[in-house]
Amino acid sequence: VKSVEMKPHTSGTTMTSVVIENDHLYTLHEDVKPRTKEEVEALTPEQLMEIIREFALLPLIATILTYQLGLFLQKKTKSPLCNPLLISIALLITIMVLTGYPNANYQAGMRTISWLVTPATICLAVPLYQQVHILRKNWKAVLAGITAGTLASLSFILLMCRILEVGDVLTFSLLPKSITTAMGTALSAQTGGNEAITTAAIAITGILGCVLCKPLCKLFRITHPVAQ
Repeated sequence: VKSVEMKPHTSGTTMTSVVIENDHLYTLHEDVKPRTKEEVEALTPEQLMEIIREFALLPLIATILTYQLGLFLQKKTKSPLCNPLLISIALLITIMVLTGYPNANYQAGMRTISWLVTPATICLAVPLYQQVHILRKNWKAVLAGITAGTLASLSFILLMCRILEVGDVLTFSLLPKSITTAMGTALSAQTGGNEAITTAAIAITGILGCVLCKPLCKLFRITHPVAQ
């Protein structure tokens, strides 16, 4: 470290910066030096598990693999119960419980791609635009369905929370359960809810919707594509 100076920032302001000079030695710290074959063979199971826990990309790799397995099972079975998200969550929880993998490590490993939630939500506008002609043709039915569903969801949550006396935090956490994760967590934070509970509620709502959609449509003989 050479000095601490005020440097210009891309925003047009200045900020405190640490000026570092390269010594060109490129000496590896002892903590990152490759282990010899003898050192690897001498590792205990506890040390191996600790190394695995410290592997930052492990949560991302495990999530992708379990989700791909869910997609494979869904294509093979054609069953609504084989929801990829549900299978991925169930497998990840089982693996973490059996191995004792800390949830804090998983959250830290997935934090690098968490910012993709908002862009992914915005990208939903693309398929929506592709179906805009259907929306225009059936806008009354779509608007009526959205209004009825929203009022029913909010009324049910408020009623059950009041009956069970769960408190305002849980109530505000559950109210945004039927919207996207990006919007739901933001609303939950603004109203005094718990973002983690909101995220779980949105995920459970989405999974139940996917699993129960076809059986309910069949039960109530709903065949119109727009209604489905």
